[in-house]
Amino acid sequence: VLSNVTSITVNLIPDAYAHIEEPYNELSGSTIRFYGEGLDAEKTFTVEELESMQTKVKTMDFSVLNSKGTMSQQRYRGLAIYDIFTQIGIKSNAGDVTVYASDGSTATFSLSKLKKSTYMNYETNESGLFVMLAYGTGTVGSDSMDGMPLVKAKDDNGYDDAVGNNGGPLKLIVPQESAEDVNSSLCVKDVVAVEVTANEIDTWGHRMSDIYSEFLDYEMTLTIKNDDSEWTHN
Repeated sequence: VLSNVTSITVNLIPDAYAHIEEPYNELSGSTIRFYGEGLDAEKTFTVEELESMQTKVKTMDFSVLNSKGTMSQQRYRGLAIYDIFTQIGIKSNAGDVTVYASDGSTATFSLSKLKKSTYMNYETNESGLFVMLAYGTGTVGSDSMDGMPLVKAKDDNGYDDAVGNNGGPLKLIVPQESAEDVNSSLCVKDVVAVEVTANEIDTWGHRMSDIYSEFLDYEMTLTIKNDDSEWTHN
């Protein structure tokens, strides 16, 4: 038992993947805009602000398959993009999501794909993966605390060919749906904006949005009773 304690010092280890040190801190003020009828409000975050959400940040290893049939293991650190939606506020009729890159290219995903948090790494069988908005990358097999921030291009200051830390400062990482799923082309480099659309409300049932789609297959038993009879339907 300690007595007479006058102070407690907690030493924090800086996030090696974050854009803190030079030359990476030049990208810490880069922004990403979240908007659309499916969100409660429009919100713009800096890279630094996203990196400060350390209680939500994860480091994960993804299996990535390209169109040539080559599978690789890639490590990224970042946040679940769906967590950002819920932090801003997502509407009950939210629909498809379009992700915009700085070069003007776009990729559109169903909300259910971005919400799912049970993806797998099909080489290691690690589960619990999610669609990640990544800000850093590392080497699979090394200490998970060691990583590098993402830069925009291979010829940028701070790029390391051994790590392959281009495609940033923010990159969308989409896990495989199956071992044969080509997911390399789904990953979006240098994300600058995300638009969440809204569906027209024509029902108040669980089909109104992918937010509730996971409940459609729930089973239930309905029992109706009166004084003389009882009916049960599964």
